Amino acid sequence: MAAPAAGVLRVQLGSMTATTVSDGIIQRPLAEGFVRNAPLAAVQQALKDAGLPTDQLTVPYAGGGRRGRTARAVRHRQRRIGAPTNGKLLENLGRAGIAPDAITAVVISHCHGDHINGLRNKAGALVFPRARIYVPTPEWAWWMDDQRMTAAPMR
Repeated sequence: MAAPAAGVLRVQLGSMTATTVSDGIIQRPLAEGFVRNAPLAAVQQALKDAGLPTDQLTVPYAGGGRRGRTARAVRHRQRRIGAPTNGKLLENLGRAGIAPDAITAVVISHCHGDHINGLRNKAGALVFPRARIYVPTPEWAWWMDDQRMTAAPMR
């Protein structure tokens, strides 16, 4: 297996190859209240104990917009399973040698915009045109409830 490029990590799991593809990071200043259930001094001490900077956090996953997140592409036999996102995902998929049309399944953990907005590009075309989209049944039922949809504000 070829050495991965920047933003790509491969792990062999039995007959499967899991490729972790970074969509980027966001660096956030660390301030009182950022960690809601711990005082700033305790958070800074935990970071210091871990050998990390105490004035900022590097977050590989943050909701919304073009902030960073991590996606996994799993190859099992003839199937490739991926996750949608935006930002650097497509660039890093390319670095991993995975074309968007090679993704045959996309697994959605939940339907918040930061998880599903990457299914289509800005022009409205499917980013992973050959993929089947998988959503947990309770999640799908919650979002597809007619009463809930009619009550939702339109933007």
